[in-house]
Amino acid sequence: MQDIKDAIIKLAENLKDNREVSTKDNEYYHEKLKIYRFLYHTFEVWHKYFNQDELTKRSKNYLTAILEGKIESSKIEKEIAKEIILLLKEDNSKTYIVFDLETTGLKPCSWGRIIEIAAVKLNIDNKNNTFEICDEFHSLVNPAMKVPKKISKITGITTEMIKDKESIYEVLPRFVDFIEEGSLLSGHNIKAFDIPFLDAAVDKFKFNRPDYKSKIDQIVDTLYLSREKLPNLENHKLKTIADYFSISIDNHHRAIDDARANAKVLIELLKL
Repeated sequence: MQDIKDAIIKLAENLKDNREVSTKDNEYYHEKLKIYRFLYHTFEVWHKYFNQDELTKRSKNYLTAILEGKIESSKIEKEIAKEIILLLKEDNSKTYIVFDLETTGLKPCSWGRIIEIAAVKLNIDNKNNTFEICDEFHSLVNPAMKVPKKISKITGITTEMIKDKESIYEVLPRFVDFIEEGSLLSGHNIKAFDIPFLDAAVDKFKFNRPDYKSKIDQIVDTLYLSREKLPNLENHKLKTIADYFSISIDNHHRAIDDARANAKVLIELLKL
């Protein structure tokens, strides 16, 4: 879980800044750093196996168990668990990049290419219960092919509209710059659909940006979130969930409108 890992780094840096020089404090200092490293790597490994919600739950339960003595632990381990929990309560704001793609097909391939990419930046302060959409990204993309008529019928995007637009290789770097470091990437069914299209463009372009993978490391997919929190819905399409929360989508299947609506959907789902 990224915020717990960040909290551990912050606490370790504070410890180094305030280090005492006595022999006794040196022992305490080294033991505390050792535990910080152990917890950091523990949560890093867990991140590979659990989705964001499950990871959050497991991490907090683990720290609470240490603090309450349910897990055999030293006095310093209990002290650190308390520090992390308190720090997370103090700094509970998150940034989400809610994005959406429109494409010429259902799979990334020679006939499946990105024709529109859009995102909204959403700041959520859970401590003060505030939600703010603070920025947007939007670009039509020239796929270097004709847009199939059935796609134009669904999206309203025609070959004529995008023939003079930038290619995905020009748009993609700007989109990656828009994704704030440490933010959570969100969208509807992005794990199965949108992320594979981005990955395919990166691979084909040989997009040499080490920060790309790290920036899409934390994913909150509203499809899975809605299945968990609204299990009785008839289905979990974006339009269905939006209707449930009385959120309108002005031009459904246009990336910017879907991203805006999905950001509002995400806010409502996180409130549940």
